[in-house]
Amino acid sequence: MSALAVEQRPLQERTDAALARAAALLAEPSSSCTDLPGVVRLLQGRLSELGVESERVREQLAARDRLHERYALRFRALADVHGAVDRLRELTAPQ
Repeated sequence: MSALAVEQRPLQERTDAALARAAALLAEPSSSCTDLPGVVRLLQGRLSELGVESERVREQLAARDRLHERYALRFRALADVHGAVDRLRELTAPQ
């Protein structure tokens, strides 16, 4: 499979695998944290242990926040579209 080939596993399965790998890299062996908030806490803890307060880290965190906001906006817009379609169905459905 080439590096550009589309991954065929479901998104949730790939996300779970990525979180498990990240948790394994960041956590103590006895820790079993595999959810996203837990992995974020582990990463923040590791960064504070290392004293990594560089401009690059701040740039990455800002980029992450912008990406999060962009996706939140898209999901709000998608919810609005679903609501509009539902209202349209109510208006056009035969009684």
